[in-house]
Amino acid sequence: MNRFDSVTAVVWFLVGLGIILWSSLTLELGTLKHPGSGFLPLLCGATMAFLAIIVFFQAKRMDKEVKRENFWTRGSLIPIFSIISLLLIYAFFLDYLGFKLTTFIVMLLILTQVAGIPWFMGIVESLIITGACYLTFDYLMRIQLPKGWLGF
Repeated sequence: MNRFDSVTAVVWFLVGLGIILWSSLTLELGTLKHPGSGFLPLLCGATMAFLAIIVFFQAKRMDKEVKRENFWTRGSLIPIFSIISLLLIYAFFLDYLGFKLTTFIVMLLILTQVAGIPWFMGIVESLIITGACYLTFDYLMRIQLPKGWLGF
């Protein structure tokens, strides 16, 4: 671990704290037996903040020498902003195209364009991911997913 892990941990801690504040102030939390709409975001934010604290202290405990490589010139921000952009596009098109089609397209783009997986494997993995998500949320958990204008 290096000093960038400490900075990243602080950023993720602040994001987790923001999610905790947002969910507790704007959504109904409910109880453990009857959770409200803010219970899961609160739990996710708390988990994110807790894991960020662990990473922060692990990074501080390590005594390894950091390479003098500049973080900003490695091109590591391009994949990060690409994925964030694709997730924003996913959120925007989810109601219009439906869960299955939007999830498949966004996962295909992430796997092939950002991760560099070949197209055939990207298609196979996107189908598996979309099918697993659909099976989990629609079939097992009975959560109604957006159908989109195509109706599927």
